[in-house]
Amino acid sequence: IIPESLYDEWMNPSLTDFDAVMKMLKPIKSSEMQAHPVSKKVNTLAVNSPECIEPVKVAEQKKLTSK
Repeated sequence: IIPESLYDEWMNPSLTDFDAVMKMLKPIKSSEMQAHPVSKKVNTLAVNSPECIEPVKVAEQKKLTSK
């Protein structure tokens, strides 16, 4: 998991040094992670939207998939 403070560096296309990249990858404590259900839209390649990772209620998920 890439820390937010390193996002710009991680996305830099000129960064090609393997060791520099590997130094950015560090384990993260589970207490610092968040998990929530998301829409099944996340599984659809044609849908490329922040909506894919927004939290949904389980009841909403069932309604979305029953169509």
